[in-house]
Amino acid sequence: MRVHSLEMTAFGPFAGTEVIDFDALSDAGIFLLTGQTGAGKTTILDAICFGLFGSVPGARNGAKDLKSHHATADSVPVVVLEVTVRGRRLRTRRSPSWRRPSRRAGLGYVDQHARASVEELVDGEWVALSARVDDVSLLVTRVLGMNREQFCQVVMLPQGLFQTFLRAGAKERHDVLESLFETTRFGRIEAYLTDHRRGCERAVDAQRAAICQLLARADEVGTDETHAQRLTSALGELDAGSGGFAEARGQLAALVEETGADAFVARQEEATATSEAKDRRHALDAARDLDERQRTHRAGLERVRALDALREVVVDRARLVTRADAARSFGPLLDLLADGDRELETARLRVDTVHGGSVDGGAVDGEGVDASVSAARERLSQLEAMVAVEEAAQRLTQRVAEAQAELGLIERRRDGQRTAAEQVPGLLAEARGQLLVQSRLGSTLATVQLALSGAEARAVAAHEEVRVFTELTRLTPQIRIALDCQLSARSRWLDLREERLQGMAAELAGRLADGEPCLVCGSPTHPHPAAADGRQVSAEAEAAAVDVLQAHEVEHTRLVGLATALQSGLAAAAAVSGGLDPAEAQEEVERARQAVDVAITAGSAHEELAGLVESLEQRCRELDDELHASDTAHAVVQHRLLVLGAELDERSSELSRVVEPGSRVGALVRAATTALTAAVERAEAMRDLARCAQVRADAVSRLTRALQPTDFADVDDLRSAAMTDADVAAADALNRAYDADYRTASRIVDDPVLAAAAGLPLPDLVALESAADQAEARRATARAGADRLAWRRTRLEELLARLHTALAEWAPLVERRDLAVGVAAMCAGTSPDNLSRTRLSHYVLAARLAQVVAAGNLRLAGIFGGRYQLGHSMARGVGDRRGGLGLLVLDTYTGHRRDPATLSGGETFYVSLALALGLADLVRDEVGGAELSTLFVDEGFGSLDTQTLDEVMDEIDSLRSGGRCVGLVSHLTELSARVPMQLHVSAGRDGSTIRPPQSDLDSG
Repeated sequence: MRVHSLEMTAFGPFAGTEVIDFDALSDAGIFLLTGQTGAGKTTILDAICFGLFGSVPGARNGAKDLKSHHATADSVPVVVLEVTVRGRRLRTRRSPSWRRPSRRAGLGYVDQHARASVEELVDGEWVALSARVDDVSLLVTRVLGMNREQFCQVVMLPQGLFQTFLRAGAKERHDVLESLFETTRFGRIEAYLTDHRRGCERAVDAQRAAICQLLARADEVGTDETHAQRLTSALGELDAGSGGFAEARGQLAALVEETGADAFVARQEEATATSEAKDRRHALDAARDLDERQRTHRAGLERVRALDALREVVVDRARLVTRADAARSFGPLLDLLADGDRELETARLRVDTVHGGSVDGGAVDGEGVDASVSAARERLSQLEAMVAVEEAAQRLTQRVAEAQAELGLIERRRDGQRTAAEQVPGLLAEARGQLLVQSRLGSTLATVQLALSGAEARAVAAHEEVRVFTELTRLTPQIRIALDCQLSARSRWLDLREERLQGMAAELAGRLADGEPCLVCGSPTHPHPAAADGRQVSAEAEAAAVDVLQAHEVEHTRLVGLATALQSGLAAAAAVSGGLDPAEAQEEVERARQAVDVAITAGSAHEELAGLVESLEQRCRELDDELHASDTAHAVVQHRLLVLGAELDERSSELSRVVEPGSRVGALVRAATTALTAAVERAEAMRDLARCAQVRADAVSRLTRALQPTDFADVDDLRSAAMTDADVAAADALNRAYDADYRTASRIVDDPVLAAAAGLPLPDLVALESAADQAEARRATARAGADRLAWRRTRLEELLARLHTALAEWAPLVERRDLAVGVAAMCAGTSPDNLSRTRLSHYVLAARLAQVVAAGNLRLAGIFGGRYQLGHSMARGVGDRRGGLGLLVLDTYTGHRRDPATLSGGETFYVSLALALGLADLVRDEVGGAELSTLFVDEGFGSLDTQTLDEVMDEIDSLRSGGRCVGLVSHLTELSARVPMQLHVSAGRDGSTIRPPQSDLDSG
């Protein structure tokens, strides 16, 4: 990393804007930041760190107020830093959080948040990369390859802080090393091993629990009165090893064999109980069969006795059937009499209905009936003559109503025409006004169409600007990658070229021949030609590296040209879009389109409104004509209504002479017709009643004469003996059923088998059923016991097989757990095999410290005659439980090791400086070997004598190799005399200022 320039505004003690050109300082290799104490020399280093990471080194980072107190209240604190990191030229701009006066209120302040942005120089132009505080810090950390703590330890050796590491305790030294070197992965390894150990232990515990659960289930299954507590004792003696499990497995196998033998015996007992139960069941079935026969014989005897008691009922039923057969021959006469009765009853009901009451059939007045019929006919004729008169009156009434309705319609139409005639002028005026407005809108069509074309062009340009910017953003990292590849190829080529130059003597020696002059010195003899060591670089390898470099240069040039073209297109699109984004440009297009639509709509509406005005004017003329026609029609209808009224009065007078007021002729005609029909019906009903009475009397006389030679006393006796066919059939069926039942019961009583069974003693079914149930219970008990033992044997065999499998899986889990426990304990420092009792992460830090000590000793070799050497101690110090992070100083003059706290101030400074430089070299290699072209050392030189200062300066001067620039921060006069290139910081009442860099040689 190389610092090019630094610009500070209102930062720390600097009230104004101060610019430092580090390129001018770097040309000298070593430069001095000098000035009186408190002037702000260290603030320059703070500004560099703040420009990169947004915070300042060490304890000063706790002071959040970085704005200068000398600056005005509204001055904005800004730090602009320009650096080159890994071939990339970056420029960061940061503002810390600060408080500015409120612009709205007269008093009070407003908090301003921190801001940051970063740009990269690409082809001579600065390209923005990010404007977010977090993103800028992340980008700088990723490109630089180190965080703030590592940067301060590698690039800046802060005032008094690089001595802290030398004198720190083990805990503080552990924290510093852990922050500088990425050793957290070893802590994660320790955590992983611990978790793995716990997982293995959990797996072993789970397998042990599973085995114990299998044995517990086997104990539950195999526990009964016979096998009580066989596995319980074995389970109680289990230990963590497999010996107890093996013993339990043997107990379970023995239990399986015993359970199988018991199951065989139980099956034999079940067979014996089953045979006994079958015998008992057969005896019970035979007794039940005998009992059934005896009950059947007793039921037959009881049925015969019951049927003998019903014999008289059967004889009476047969006699009634015989009388019914005799009465059946008189059926036609009875039917004739029944028909006469029905006809007579019907005639009487008709007469009662016609007369409205009971009328004697013999009191029929023929002359009175005929007179009523004649009167009804005369009234009907008179009313029928009035029907035509009534119809004429109704037609006249209808015509009068129609004339009145027509008159009302004409009046309503005339009122509507008058209303329309009053409204049309207003509508006409409104239409003429709208016509004028639409004419004006239609005239703007050309203007809004032109505006639409411009808006569409800006929208297209805005979309093109977004597309080009996206493409340019995608291309920027490709250019950066191509540049990195080009720089890497160039570095590779330069390395190969340097190696070839270093081995050029061997290459030239390979071309020498005896007697031929040397191309370098011209001598024909070659006594000691350089020998090749196998590491020489050939010309072909160098040419291949050049080809690779040229290929990367071509690719980088192509990408840069493409980016330039895209930037030109972006500028052209931005010029056309007018700074609008696609959404805003599209909104402008939509507004322009709406204006065009309004103008087009106005053109169409203009023609419609012109037609509307013309139609309204025509409507005004039509309404005048319609009003005149309506007045004429109104007078005509009024005259016709007067003529029809007079004619209607004449017909109404004629009708009132025959019909009462309010009556209808049609209804009276219908009533008269009904009265005539009723009179005729009464006459016919009286004649039919007399006829039906005579017919019935003849039927009674004939039936009486027919019954004289029979046993029937009269008609009623004949009717009582009559039976329906269904009743006769039912009586016959009952008699036949009686005979069948009697025969069946007699056969049962006479059956010899049933009679023999009836002579035997009654069986004791209760005792036989009890004996059978007891035998069945014994059989069920024997079967349940056999099934239970069979299930137990099957279950125990299954558990035994699962136990074999579980025990086979147990041993590998125990071996894996023991291995995991041993490795985890070794890495955690708790294993007896770990003699130093050091954790893995602590051991790695101790190894890093040993590397730091070795690098520091290389620096100490050239200072103070190489008197002091750093030593790494694995011993435990005060408060150090693990050891391995101890530092000692070997004094070569005395040969004794000393505690760093016994060093003097000057000795402490240069030993600490050597240690810090060695630590910086190691951290640089840790973060990827990034080239650090700028280094700062802040104060501490005042404790050195002249000779030691010379030696320290010689060592610092060696840091300039490879183009590195070293900046020293001090106010010592001796350093001012030794370092020509100086940057002076002056303090004043209004804040500090910086004078441009100058050389004391030039000023002298």
